[in-house]
Amino acid sequence: MKLFFVLVLLTITASAGSAATVTIGNATENIGHTFEIPVILDPEGVAVAGIQMGVQFDPNKLRINSVSEGTLFRQSGFPSFFSYKNTTDNFKTALYFSAIMGKYNVTAPGTFIILNVTALNSTYQDRTWLIASNQMVSSPEGTAATVQNYMGYVVVRPKADLNLDGCINLLDFTIISQNFREFIGEYDQDGDGEIAILDLVLIARNL
Repeated sequence: MKLFFVLVLLTITASAGSAATVTIGNATENIGHTFEIPVILDPEGVAVAGIQMGVQFDPNKLRINSVSEGTLFRQSGFPSFFSYKNTTDNFKTALYFSAIMGKYNVTAPGTFIILNVTALNSTYQDRTWLIASNQMVSSPEGTAATVQNYMGYVVVRPKADLNLDGCINLLDFTIISQNFREFIGEYDQDGDGEIAILDLVLIARNL
């Protein structure tokens, strides 16, 4: 299984023995849906100015469309720098850089980055993981701090599983029939924008 890497760079001002936590969010979505996954940094009382982090994911199941800076460094009104570059080797790698500008720091939890993701293929009852890796946490003096990682996951359901319960049955057919002639993109099965007879037929074929 080929994995993509998303690398995120910050710098953390940390005292010896302290540990910040990085948590990647979870989601349950249908095939074709685009959604957002937050990556949260909790300094756990550490004064924060930055971190380096990688995110591994299965490109057969997910596509990361873009990454935007969260509010972690901007929550106190301080200026921040956010940029990235893409490199390609055996893996596709995106390098992200974010840092607070000047002699400032934050100690409260916040959203570090937001991943804009599209679900590509069904995981059925399983999960596809977003795994944090290759962290490097440093004080301005170059001393390392500990980082605890919490993996995120996405469950990708078939498009016909409208209530995201892992089954395609009468409940999904009821949802589509109750929204007949409505324009609800998340329920539209054939991509024409309207819930019509063909959408009912496509759901029924999956029962």
